[in-house]
Amino acid sequence: MIDGKDVTGGITVSADNVTIQNTRITASGAGCGTTSTCGNSIITLTGPYSVTVSHVELTSAGTTVEHAIRNPAGGQLHINNAYQHGTIDSLCWCGNAEIRDTYSVIDLAIVGDHLENTYSDGHTLLADHNTFINKQDQTANIFANTGNGSGGPCTNHLTINNNLLAGGGYSIYGCANSSSDGTGTVSITNNRVARCGGGVEVASGGGSWVCSAGADVNGYFPRGGAYGMCLALPAGTVVSGNVWDDTSTSSNTRCG
Repeated sequence: MIDGKDVTGGITVSADNVTIQNTRITASGAGCGTTSTCGNSIITLTGPYSVTVSHVELTSAGTTVEHAIRNPAGGQLHINNAYQHGTIDSLCWCGNAEIRDTYSVIDLAIVGDHLENTYSDGHTLLADHNTFINKQDQTANIFANTGNGSGGPCTNHLTINNNLLAGGGYSIYGCANSSSDGTGTVSITNNRVARCGGGVEVASGGGSWVCSAGADVNGYFPRGGAYGMCLALPAGTVVSGNVWDDTSTSSNTRCG
């Protein structure tokens, strides 16, 4: 248990059943720089461990971070009531994860990076009652890859419920770069999707869309993401109860 700390630097977890709670962690040091990714993180799981991150602030001071939390070794990550902000390109390289009641705002601190609030690849992800903000017009809020981009059958299992999603290239990638649906399953329910301009769209080239007056208090792009709400969904994807945040009218057709 790590409880009630104010940490400068980072935490490496090399044991099972660890809880980090009521703590602020501020990344410092050289970081990745502003050009190329380096795989660094603030909380790093070195093995297939069960780790809970609860009521934790994840931020940075004078440095850049690729992932606030990195779980690459097959562990189970539990995140709740976290606040991630600063020069950090992703809330988590999530692996198998449950994320609840969390606020993640990312921006392009490392110009060579693909930007997403959550990254998973062949894992099971539950995202429930979170706010995910990506101010850029690329990648996604929730990005699930296949074979690290090399393709193959999809093995992602995503449950995305009751979140506020804003920005990115798409709100949700279900099975990016997959050659087939494989065993992939996706459920997208009861989410609010932010958009600017009341949905009035202006083509911006390359298949992307912007609002004529640009981003506004309601969102960054007219389709949620610059290109749309959903992409690369496997057959049988459940889409229900999703609405535009500005009008509470259905956005389900943008996820067909």
